[in-house]
Amino acid sequence: RDAGNKVIIQAAEELFPETNLLIQCKSQYFLFIIRYNENPKKLFYNYQSSFTSSSSTSTGPTTQIEKDNGTFIKHNSEMTDHKMNDEKKRKAFVADSLKRHYEPNCTKVMHVTQDIYNRGSITGKIQFLLTNMYIDNDNIYLKLSIVNKSKIPYNIGFIEHKVESVKRTVKGSADQIVGIEPLYVFNNGGVVEGKKSLSIVVVIKQIAIQADKKLVVDMWEDNGSLDTEGGRKLSIDIMSSDILNIKRLSDQKIYK
Repeated sequence: RDAGNKVIIQAAEELFPETNLLIQCKSQYFLFIIRYNENPKKLFYNYQSSFTSSSSTSTGPTTQIEKDNGTFIKHNSEMTDHKMNDEKKRKAFVADSLKRHYEPNCTKVMHVTQDIYNRGSITGKIQFLLTNMYIDNDNIYLKLSIVNKSKIPYNIGFIEHKVESVKRTVKGSADQIVGIEPLYVFNNGGVVEGKKSLSIVVVIKQIAIQADKKLVVDMWEDNGSLDTEGGRKLSIDIMSSDILNIKRLSDQKIYK
């Protein structure tokens, strides 16, 4: 959570795997390695970071970083910048590879005539609909349409996918919810202008859903709040029967 000039990090679960956190403050970057510790020695860190003039023996700019004991050390940032540039190149390469792999099929899905009319939800003047769903090479392509019938722009916070039980469980009992990470998102936009619509294609790995489970696609509105779940939520429920009767993308014709 971002609280003014503070960053508050809280573990969502115990013993989470090691991860990293990159924070940019204007032209400066801070890279942290985060590991779970049940009894940390220190809970608060005060980083006063600024580029200082390099010394006569230094080969690049330096950054002051506060250590746990309150003293400061000078760190040459050239190696950090080099690693960051390599990481940017790697991410750009991966993004380009995914685009070349999935974009042809996503473009085809975008141009196929609407095939589904009974999956979606409406809140106020916002509609969140599943209009097409196909399978190709063990991947499922979901065409999602957001229709804004109001005059006010609708800001999309984020869209999440999960498998959960069809029926609500008894209060106090456990209900297993499995999150699904998309392989690729095509035509992803953040704002649907008033009286406009936006269609996106989400690619997920083929999944087998039991009869008592369903695939749920939730779209949260970005209302400017710092709350994790943001503003209004619209959901699409995709039943196991929908997955069993899914059509092959290769059999579809494009009508322009």
